[in-house]
Amino acid sequence: MIKEFNKIILIICSVTIVFFMIGCEKTNQKTSDQENQKNEEAQEEKVATSEPAEELPKIIIPDLKGSWSGVFDGRSTTLTITEQDSTTFKGNITINYRNPVNQRISGTINPEDNTISMKDLLKSRFQGNYSGKLSEDKNKFSGTFTMILDKSRYNFSLDRK
Repeated sequence: MIKEFNKIILIICSVTIVFFMIGCEKTNQKTSDQENQKNEEAQEEKVATSEPAEELPKIIIPDLKGSWSGVFDGRSTTLTITEQDSTTFKGNITINYRNPVNQRISGTINPEDNTISMKDLLKSRFQGNYSGKLSEDKNKFSGTFTMILDKSRYNFSLDRK
């Protein structure tokens, strides 16, 4: 009978310990959940009360469409930009050599630093690439043309008409 009584006591103690451990885990979980909720509320309050972030300057893409005239390798030149879609554009350039060069071009502008890149679209021995910069007032475009065939370079400077 004492053995059976010891077994019953042992079972009661074991069950009590198990219930006690479960209760502690739930209390710890509640405390942890409460701490997480307090931290989230503190973060939300901090965000709500902090000063607004400094806005970055808005980048404006200049409108390049229209006529530009000036010199290319010392020759009278006209660039006409007929289409522009955001930072890409298309048009024509005429360089008045003894035999005028008429070429279709396509290009891109980087509005962050106002650099412009263009390339000739029609195949010819004078085909090349243009690389230049747009002035601060957006009315002057100057740079260098590099011929694909022999890598010769020519300066150009164009003003908006």
